[in-house]
Amino acid sequence: MMMSVATKPTMMTQRISRSRYQQLRRYRFAAHRSKMNRHAAKAAHDENNMLVPYDGGAAANTLDKAKDTITTSFEEATEYATETLIKTAAGDNEEAALLLRKLPATLSAANSRVDELAGSPPSTLQELQAIVELWKRAQSGRQPYEEARRVAAETSPAAEISVIHPAAEALAFADVVYENSTEIRKECAARGFEVIYIDTEATPGNPASFLAFHKDRKVAYLSIRGTHTVADVLTDLVSHTESAEHPTIDDDGIVHAHAGMLASARAIVSRSRPILKELLEPQGYALVVTGHSLGAGTAALVTILLSVDDDEEEVELPTDVDGAASEPSSSLDPTRMFAELSKAFLMIEGSKPRDSSMPIIAMAFACPPVLDATSAVACASRSAGAPLKRFFGTAAATQAEQSHDDNNDEEAPMCISYALRDDIVPRASLRNLVKLATFVNTTIKSDQSLAQQRDLSSTIKEETSYDGVRNTGGLNYHEDFLLPGVVVMLYGQHLASEEESSEWRALACDGLAAPLRVLELCPRSLDDHKTRNYTEALKAVASTSSPRSDIAWRTPVA
Repeated sequence: MMMSVATKPTMMTQRISRSRYQQLRRYRFAAHRSKMNRHAAKAAHDENNMLVPYDGGAAANTLDKAKDTITTSFEEATEYATETLIKTAAGDNEEAALLLRKLPATLSAANSRVDELAGSPPSTLQELQAIVELWKRAQSGRQPYEEARRVAAETSPAAEISVIHPAAEALAFADVVYENSTEIRKECAARGFEVIYIDTEATPGNPASFLAFHKDRKVAYLSIRGTHTVADVLTDLVSHTESAEHPTIDDDGIVHAHAGMLASARAIVSRSRPILKELLEPQGYALVVTGHSLGAGTAALVTILLSVDDDEEEVELPTDVDGAASEPSSSLDPTRMFAELSKAFLMIEGSKPRDSSMPIIAMAFACPPVLDATSAVACASRSAGAPLKRFFGTAAATQAEQSHDDNNDEEAPMCISYALRDDIVPRASLRNLVKLATFVNTTIKSDQSLAQQRDLSSTIKEETSYDGVRNTGGLNYHEDFLLPGVVVMLYGQHLASEEESSEWRALACDGLAAPLRVLELCPRSLDDHKTRNYTEALKAVASTSSPRSDIAWRTPVA
């Protein structure tokens, strides 16, 4: 007979009586009520304390101390962030660090200047609403810059084809500098150029660049990269005015320029001058300095700096280097890296150095306003030291074209800037920003929509009149920057890559041309800044004016 073994119930299987269950519930509800009562008592106590009169002066002092603490903490945090940014972006480069330390003051001063001249909007929301309405209104029943272009067409002559065809080669070099060193060498070789140095690394105030030469044409290209990295953006933002001495380009011998690009130009000149002065100039070479965007502004300033005679002691190229590096490092001195190249170069020429200055021209694409008005216009009248055909050979004009051009032997201007259709960068000046902000703030404060105000075209006509384009908007003359040199404006309805192509035109003017003294908000403002669109537009103008099968246009990477 089997005996069952009794097992003790576990915690999960124990059962309690109904009376015990009810007792536990009462305890639980009592604890909950006690907890609620404690909360209610604390709330009543806090409310009573709030009703007690307090010393307003003491509270104000406490608040002021809190604000001071917050402000101090914010300033310390900002200073720490700025120093961290400087160390990260500039590294051990003291000149780059010095440039970046000017950035906070530059941005603050620009913002204060706009508020001072244009007035502050009542609120950011109203400002944004006015800008959106302005965008819509500007596109209704009209093309962007329509009135301004009409004024330019009436006052500016058509650009000669001799400034269109050379742009094919110059723009190719301005575009390929965005690529890696392999692509740069490939493009140069395809056009018969040999590379002297390639610098693909950029730091604030020192953009990437390369230098190449064509030994048969005796032409060299110095190509400077535009905005491509964070370091380049920081260079763009350091936009306050700085001065440089130039005895001949301005009446007072002073050039006022964009600080970040002037620092970039000085860095490029410091790097390339020994090669140009000791290697290329004695052999009778001409130099084309080219670039796009930031590179274009820097190229114009490099040309100005190089056109001044260097009275400093000449730097001799070192000749004690065993061979040239096959892939030069950006941290090395180009003159040292290519010492062997210099010896080989002189052997090829087989002649004594020629004692004369080097012809120099800047070909600037999508150039921002970088120079004061006097200096910018002077770049159009100042000579490059040789005719265009000296720099670009038959690309400047065919024999037939030259026979119909009485000016083909005239010396070229120091700088030629190209501005495409609605590109915002050639119009991105402090003066244009002040004018736009003034219009927006006036619209807000009038408590009317743009639709209720007078026609937008009437306002633009006033801004693009003779007096309107010369109005600085309250800025000092050295704050009102223009595009340098002769400006070739390219405009047409559609590019070949767009929905339909149309006839394109090119006008020759200067930085005071009406379409460059107005800043409109339009859909193509950023897209028209691309090198691809500049290439298409120049090809369209060339095919309309004088089709040439011997001009090699580069196809930029999308």
